Amino acid sequence: PDGNTALHLAAARGFTDLVELLLKALDSNITTASGATPLHAAAAEGQLDVCRMLLDAGADASAQDVYIMTACDVASRRGHDSVVQLLKGAVGEYSHSAEEADTMTSKRRVSNTSSAKFNSLFCWGFGSDGRLGHGNEDSCWVPRIVEALAGNNIVDSALGGQMSAAVSADGTLFTWGYGGSGRLGNESTDDQKIPLPVSSIGRVRVKRVSLGSYHTALITTIGQLFTFGDGSYGKLGHGDMESVVSPRQVAALKNVVVTQAACGSSHMLALSSSSELFSWGNNKDGRLGLGHTHTFHTPRQVKTSGTAVTDEATPDSYDTVATIPKGIKLISAGNDHSALVDKDGFIWTWGRGAAGQLGHGTQ
Repeated sequence: PDGNTALHLAAARGFTDLVELLLKALDSNITTASGATPLHAAAAEGQLDVCRMLLDAGADASAQDVYIMTACDVASRRGHDSVVQLLKGAVGEYSHSAEEADTMTSKRRVSNTSSAKFNSLFCWGFGSDGRLGHGNEDSCWVPRIVEALAGNNIVDSALGGQMSAAVSADGTLFTWGYGGSGRLGNESTDDQKIPLPVSSIGRVRVKRVSLGSYHTALITTIGQLFTFGDGSYGKLGHGDMESVVSPRQVAALKNVVVTQAACGSSHMLALSSSSELFSWGNNKDGRLGLGHTHTFHTPRQVKTSGTAVTDEATPDSYDTVATIPKGIKLISAGNDHSALVDKDGFIWTWGRGAAGQLGHGTQ
């Protein structure tokens, strides 16, 4: 699933008999979508005997992957000194140190972006639950291309608490990682270790995706908002607190053209094409911006001009966040606070301020 051949896998695991057999049928320099050869795979795991076999079979020790790293560089990063010494001799030049290899990766060369046909997605970090999309639960210390998405032109992506998502140019939504509460939208709660398209949405074309800690929101190309996953606090906007395992349109906004959505841990924000701001879900600490702390299970408009209403006895009323005459450009939701950027470039924040996250100089 992650693009490795049988030779890559056998090399990484040190199966010398199998490597010898596979070399009769496969090129020793065969690569994955990220440019890794079987020698890269063996070097990464410190498989000295396999490295020798591959070199004897004609493996190119100077071959670089998309991170501009040779197999020797990979071994150096992993601290496999015996493999480094072997490959140094094969390359015939000084190998990069682990620190230099890290620097090279962080300065990854992008070739001729003007003529590139696809935007590729790279993931790295903690790999539990398959959230990196590499077909396993291994952590990854450097950016690595998500090979299961090869050939898809990725135009948007998002990271949640234990999952990830991406949108391709043709409007397909892909999700992967932890599937609890149906947050992957695949009509189940199963985990996925590689990106898979969310087929339950049918022919709807997706434009943008946002992930919270436990739920997912998507915006279609015509401005519809769909949500799914954990429904606690009413954060899905469907009028209840039920979890949903496949995308469901937020009915309260069916007559609104939604251009942006932001998922917090237990609340949500949405922005319309006419710069209307909506919020719903958990309202502890005033994170919804409605002037009170009443929780709502369906979207409520946050007024940004007019007379403030702050009467706790009238939960259906809403407060004025501020007068923003030129409208809103961007919205964002954190775990327990919210923010927006207006069209003049000013930042506005509200919600929990205990750690100074609102930026107002107080808690």
